[in-house]
Amino acid sequence: IRDRGEVVAIEPMAIWCSNCKAQQDNVKEAYDQIETAGVTYISLGIDPAENPDALATYADRRGYEWTFAQSPVEFSRALSDIFGAQVLSAPSTPLIVLDPVGDVAVQEFGFHGPEKLLEILDEYARAIEIWAAALTQLRASVDYSVDLRKER
Repeated sequence: IRDRGEVVAIEPMAIWCSNCKAQQDNVKEAYDQIETAGVTYISLGIDPAENPDALATYADRRGYEWTFAQSPVEFSRALSDIFGAQVLSAPSTPLIVLDPVGDVAVQEFGFHGPEKLLEILDEYARAIEIWAAALTQLRASVDYSVDLRKER
């Protein structure tokens, strides 16, 4: 995820979690705007008793169009080490937002309505535009016709 030049929102969740379903319904309501802003949204299954097929079925039945992935136990442990044990408590509706260079920009817990979710993500989606403009400017300033290798 690092240095991909995009904002990534990760929502640790579980299929059985009613708070997660309510939060995901808000994501569904705002998803067109989230996608248009260039944010990649990932619902990350953190319950080791669940599996990728169950997540796919869950997402299809509920009409969720973004990425769902199952977290390997080792990755879940790493999340807990980095963000604290609460990140593995699906009912706390954790949200992790990575900025365009892959650094953690937001770590929040709690239910977010569609408007609040868009407000959080929009701030970092604008960073994409700034990052892309800087990258374009940098690329324009490099003379690719010069061979920097020295002959031996």
